[in-house]
Amino acid sequence: MVYIRGHREDYNQWAQLGCVGWSWPEVLPYFIRAENNSTWNTALHGTEGPLPVANLKTVNPASIKFVEAARHAGFRVTEDFNGEHQDGVGFYQVFQKDGQRFSAYQAYSQYLTTQNVTVLTHSITQRLIVKNGTVTGVEVQGQDGTQHFFADKEVILCAGAIGTPHLLMCSGIGPAAVLQRAGVPLIHDSPHVGQNLQDHIDYVRCVKVTGTELLGVSFKGTHRLLKEFKAYRSMRDGMFSSNGAECGGFLKTAPSLAQPDIQMHFVIAMMDNHGRTPHYGHGYSCHTCLLKPLSRGHVSITHADIKKRPLINIGLLSNSHDTERLIRGIHMMNTILSQPPLLALNGKPLRPLPINDAEWESELRRHAQSAYHPVGTCAMGRVVTPALNYIGLQGLRIADASIMPTIISGNTQAACAMIGEKAADLIIADHYSSSYSRCTS
Repeated sequence: MVYIRGHREDYNQWAQLGCVGWSWPEVLPYFIRAENNSTWNTALHGTEGPLPVANLKTVNPASIKFVEAARHAGFRVTEDFNGEHQDGVGFYQVFQKDGQRFSAYQAYSQYLTTQNVTVLTHSITQRLIVKNGTVTGVEVQGQDGTQHFFADKEVILCAGAIGTPHLLMCSGIGPAAVLQRAGVPLIHDSPHVGQNLQDHIDYVRCVKVTGTELLGVSFKGTHRLLKEFKAYRSMRDGMFSSNGAECGGFLKTAPSLAQPDIQMHFVIAMMDNHGRTPHYGHGYSCHTCLLKPLSRGHVSITHADIKKRPLINIGLLSNSHDTERLIRGIHMMNTILSQPPLLALNGKPLRPLPINDAEWESELRRHAQSAYHPVGTCAMGRVVTPALNYIGLQGLRIADASIMPTIISGNTQAACAMIGEKAADLIIADHYSSSYSRCTS
């Protein structure tokens, strides 16, 4: 739900890598076009797009204490992480309307009609159909059995950084050695498909508190939660209108860095192991995330059946640089959490804190996790062109997070919307109007 575009230098770096048309000045108009911001109305924001972006209707007092603690620790407060300066601490804006989460499907489905779009549910795309070096359609297994759909102009693949390479490889498009081991007949040898997997590595510190102002499960807190639920049902505000990660910040682990390399999310619940490990009581958690990891993983397959799960090696902490930077970020987080505003909550860490960097490295290898921001597995310059056309095959374009050559500095949802907006212009310009003017404002 967090609305973050990333740092402008992320996109300038893409352009430097040869991704023509993807520099910050060239992608900014697409961010603006997609955005409907109810708070900011500046040259850097949009107010008429399909995606509603808003401040949270209700902010937990503990989140306010986090921002105050960061200020105590000497960090600047930033009002708009998508404004002129990303670095600092503050409150996140979210994809939300009237206190409720608003998905990309909700935002864009208003433009769909039965005349131009058919949505198939309870269906799975089994493979791409390729004939004489051209992707001509898709094979779909659904409630009506197996169906073939053919494209007049091109197939656009948007299955994400995991699903897109998975489908390509199950279709015989990918690294020849991987396909051979999986028993998939080779149609096109693409050695970079599934490679270059990047994700934000995340470490979470959970703190249990004695009060009930934070989300949690306890007998004493039951009345509070019922009251909050009623407030949400009637007014769409209160604790249940929160996205959980209400505030955070973008910080540099070294003053010499050109842009922040650490992002923090302060969460108003003890979100241990992405919520899979429950804890009785109330508390908060603080996520420290490495923004520009050097570690790389890959996606591959072991079976030709698309219904079989792909093999994902996320590669976290495979580069020592990432370990060192993340530990520095954790020390910054601990500095913030030890300031008087947060100490007033009388919190106690769920796990004892390591006492030196060697112990912190061990702690990371046991408990660090994905931030669920996978990108890069069909990267521009390796698998697709800057126009998102597949390199080596006709009739196929990819438009999702897999095309990012390097991961952006922040949550990836807004960037995926930007990619979709830009892809739409590329498609229209290629097929429907030689004089079509791409988005410039």
